[in-house]
Formats: sequence, structure tokens, C-alpha cells
Amino acid sequence: MRRVLSVVMAGSVALSAAACTNSKTMADQQAQKEENSSSNQSEAPYAAPDPDDLYKVAPAEDLYQPPKMYIPAPPYTPPKMAPSNFKYVPPEMIHPDMEIKTTDKHVVIELPDHILFDTDSAVLRKEAYPALAQIAKSLSKTENASFQIHGHTDHRGTHEHNLQLSQERADAVKKALVEKFSVNEALLSTKGWGETKPLVANDSPENMQKNRRVEVIVVPGV
Repeated sequence: MRRVLSVVMAGSVALSAAACTNSKTMADQQAQKEENSSSNQSEAPYAAPDPDDLYKVAPAEDLYQPPKMYIPAPPYTPPKMAPSNFKYVPPEMIHPDMEIKTTDKHVVIELPDHILFDTDSAVLRKEAYPALAQIAKSLSKTENASFQIHGHTDHRGTHEHNLQLSQERADAVKKALVEKFSVNEALLSTKGWGETKPLVANDSPENMQKNRRVEVIVVPGV
């Protein structure tokens, strides 16, 4: 009787061990299957980029959208002495500190230096580009005109330094208009005036700030 009982117990242990082995094998197989499935999903086939996409440049109107602080440009009156075929299209939006003036012969867009540059620098600030984008759109739509870019400083510093700084700033604005916003370079010229053409007397910090500026002058007739 004891012998029979031992055999039965031994058989039960063997069956239990076999069941555990089979269960472990099935679990391992399921885990391996899930791992392979996950690997296949994460390793998507490589697709080379279209070479043309690497060199696409967004048009000027899509770059540097004007910030919320920008305001609509004021109403425009043509210069009295402009020819009949002259057509100027003002910017749609401008920085609140910009001004657009009309003389008898020209249209003058004034940009205070703090919009464009840091102190004593001719490197354009990132905040300059929305203003230049708006001006570029305006110039590109203007007909029968050329454009002069003039740099101006206040009276501080030497005359030679002011001339150089104002020229470099005018050149920086021209470079951005041409290279970033596709304005026709043949229609642009630059001039640095240093401190020689102040708008107001350099007798206060506020007035000195007014004199530090870049002007984009629209000249009717090409």
C-alpha cells in the first residue's frame, strides 16, 4: 500500500513539474513575440528627405510676423512732386515708434535705432526683422522708385566713429532686405551721415534717441 502511494505521489510531482515547465515556456514565447512586435513598430523604414525641401525658403510675408504691439500704418499722402506713374504702397503694420513721413519729393520711413540695434552695434537685433519684413513687402510693391537707406547717430563719440557706425548700420539693413526678403538690390543705396543730420538738438537723452535712427527713403523715379 505504501509503495502504491509513493508511486502516485511521484507521478503527481512529475506532472506538476511538467505543467510548470510548459507554462514557463509559453510565457517566454509570448514575451518574445511581444518584444518582436514592439521592435518592428519602432523601427520604421528610413525615408531620405526630398533634397528640394532642404533649401526651400519661406516667402517674405511668411517670415517674422508682426508682434501684437504693431499698429496699422497711418494714411498716406503722395509727394507733391512725384511723377504720375509713381506708386507707393505703405507697410500694412508698423512698430509704434516708427514714423512714415511725406515730403514734397520723397517718402521717409524712420526707424529708431532701438528697434534695430543694440547700443554702439551694427548687428541687427532679432526684434528688427518684423519691422524690416513689413518694409520689404512695401518696397517690393512700390513702382517707379528707388530706395536710399541712411544711417544717423547722435553727437556722442568721434566724428569718424559715428560715420563708420552709421554706414555699417545702413549696410546691415540693406543686406537684410536683399538677402532675407528679396528686395531688388539694384534699387537700394546706402549712406552713413554720422551725427551731421540731427532731427532735433542733442540736448537731452530723449532727443538724442530721436537722432539715432535709420531712414528708408523712397525716391520717385528710377
